[in-house]
Amino acid sequence: MSGSPPLPSSPPQEAGTPGNLVPPDLPRGYRFHPTDAELINHHLKPKLLGHQTHGKSIIPEVDLRKVEPWDLPETSQLHTSEWYVFNLRHRAGLSSRVDRATPGGYWRSTGKDRTVVDDGNNKMVIGMKKTLCHYTGKAPKGTRNQDWIMHEYRVEV
Repeated sequence: MSGSPPLPSSPPQEAGTPGNLVPPDLPRGYRFHPTDAELINHHLKPKLLGHQTHGKSIIPEVDLRKVEPWDLPETSQLHTSEWYVFNLRHRAGLSSRVDRATPGGYWRSTGKDRTVVDDGNNKMVIGMKKTLCHYTGKAPKGTRNQDWIMHEYRVEV
């Protein structure tokens, strides 16, 4: 998942260059700008299956119910205008509704879920992508925070 405020675009950060904030243990020329299919196939699926990724995961685990979106940059190893985190879904009580409350607001779904297809030749649906906006205050009367949008991915089996 990622959330990002509207910041001026900057060139991708490269590991191993002077003055760069990308962790120095990443290979020179490293850029993290995955497609939706790459996020699902190479990060989310292996995480769900318990497979070890190459070295330390570049995507941290964060409980989004305990942080506000503006605190997410502190959790990232890549200091860019987009942040990626793993977050387990939490159900609201015994219902099937997902709890997306934060300490001072909540994430609310906008629009329809979109399919994510494999980048390979088979073009199979491998997952879904949901867009959420952050609202400050209590649902349903919160105030939309225009600066924060999150994309939530899930694997389709």
